[in-house]
Amino acid sequence: MKTSFVVICLALACIKGLAQDQAIEKILADAQTWREGNILLNDGTQLSGSLRMDYNSGIISFRRGEVNKTLAARTVSRFEFFDGQSGKRSFVSFEYEDKKSSRQFYFFEVLKEFESFAVLSKTDPVKALVKTENKGSFFVPGWDYYSRGTVYKNIEFYLTETICFMDTTGNIKPYLRIVDIEKRSLLGNTRQSINRFIAKKLLARHTRDRYSELAEYTGKNGLNLKLKNDLLTFLDLYSEPALEDR
Repeated sequence: MKTSFVVICLALACIKGLAQDQAIEKILADAQTWREGNILLNDGTQLSGSLRMDYNSGIISFRRGEVNKTLAARTVSRFEFFDGQSGKRSFVSFEYEDKKSSRQFYFFEVLKEFESFAVLSKTDPVKALVKTENKGSFFVPGWDYYSRGTVYKNIEFYLTETICFMDTTGNIKPYLRIVDIEKRSLLGNTRQSINRFIAKKLLARHTRDRYSELAEYTGKNGLNLKLKNDLLTFLDLYSEPALEDR
């Protein structure tokens, strides 16, 4: 089935509109914005210059003067760049496989690093689906008459982020999956986020003796560990002295 010109135009309009939603905006900005940074390749080569990260293709573009390179995760050990909102952002490349990903090298953003574990984030390519919805269709018995009503084309965008824990042996386990869904049509736009624990006990296993103390504190302060920012707040508290000593 060929996609109509109207659907194509709607999709393009949706992509532009998505820039107003923070989750999608960040992914689109990373793919288009050049930032100063450093790259360490697997063979030990270090590159310094301008780079940009494209989550949809899973590659880094690098340039410095007349040098231009396109680098896949399997050739990169680590890279970092600076942006105006988060400061320095660091990424690493590891071979990884789960129920939703085939075994290959992927880029992970390093969210937190501790002596015995690290917290990583893996962002999948944005998926777009075109769906058809009928409004006002009806059938008249005896007249053999059927009206399709009005047919609307909806564009749905799915952005999936997986928060993982990595131990000192390099073993990576998924902890939390966050799916941001943007639904856009000529009738209006909606947005929702679905957050689901994959292995909830990982947080307690890695924070050990301090888990109960911090879980009680975050619970009293209305933090939800299914939310990325609240999880990072929990980990910030873990890196500080015991609450009773503060």
